[in-house]
Amino acid sequence: MTFSQKIEQLKTFAYEIGINKVGVCRAEAAASYPFFERWLDEKKHGDVSVGVEDAKSSVNRGMTYLLRRREARKHPNSILRNVKSLMIVALNYDSVNPPTQTTPTLSQPEQFGVVAEYARGCDYHDVVRAKLKRLEQKHRELFPEAASRIVADSAPILEREYALRAGLGRLGRNTLLLNEQCGSRFFLGVLLSTAEFYAEDLQQKNAEMPLSCLPREKSCEHCGRCVAACPIGALDEPYQLDARKCLNYWLIEFTGNEIPSAIRQRVGNRLFGCDTCASVCPFNQRNAKPSFAEISDEDLRRMSLRRQLEHGCLSIACIESLDEAAFHEQFFGTPIFRLGLTNLKRNADVVKENGLNVDFCD
Repeated sequence: MTFSQKIEQLKTFAYEIGINKVGVCRAEAAASYPFFERWLDEKKHGDVSVGVEDAKSSVNRGMTYLLRRREARKHPNSILRNVKSLMIVALNYDSVNPPTQTTPTLSQPEQFGVVAEYARGCDYHDVVRAKLKRLEQKHRELFPEAASRIVADSAPILEREYALRAGLGRLGRNTLLLNEQCGSRFFLGVLLSTAEFYAEDLQQKNAEMPLSCLPREKSCEHCGRCVAACPIGALDEPYQLDARKCLNYWLIEFTGNEIPSAIRQRVGNRLFGCDTCASVCPFNQRNAKPSFAEISDEDLRRMSLRRQLEHGCLSIACIESLDEAAFHEQFFGTPIFRLGLTNLKRNADVVKENGLNVDFCD
């Protein structure tokens, strides 16, 4: 079997185990690292002491993990020594979330909070990692002399850049990776290898790719829907997100006891995450899911929280009554579990305080 045939067999196996898209690229220095470093220095990763007067930064941990080993993101060899190639995989939301969702139609305020679309099923880290482990085993069979490592949002690598290099999409104005077939509704994973995933006659001299060469979606230049729709203005700078103005940061990453009042008012009925910039994107609207059957609020209330999660919303009253044991039973293995009961109740208090009629057409 030739080297090229081995690579094609590895890709074919990836599709066979349920991975939706696969691409390969060389393990070169990250062109976007200088930009990433400036982004950290400007505290746009979520230093809430800047720009939010009543935030208590002393109790916030937020995304300070990005500051640890920040230089490791310069090159994938910080994760795997002598790495030569990366295989980037994409897994659609539908491959992780339950396929049979319905559209709740609720009219009473202060009853339910909305959960971001990506979080309505199993924890994607676990699902992506499980598939990557199978892919890595196949890699060992095909390249027994090569070392490898898998990453499912768990190591310091700028995987979005390498997904762009591997041809899995183009960078959107909302900073999401946009793909013609599935919009931005997919998760990324990486297989690092010391094998060269290219035939010798096709090898090119390794060189750092300029940031300007990373593919951007041209149609974004004349759109701007995501910018206008963002609740707090996190996308005011082109192709850059300010986490301090992003509801995903405040509802998921922020670990303070109380969300600042200026932010609370913008949360609306969002309980976990925010889909706004993705939901208004023409790429996602073009690849929208088919309409689901409606479900009554009465039927929804009779469901367990675990089942409610599959439908994209959670009962505020049920969350308020949870203890740690019940929280573990209902949410273990889901993205909600990573949030923790304390922060889930904090978010529920904000939704209840806002008292908005629930609108699931986010």
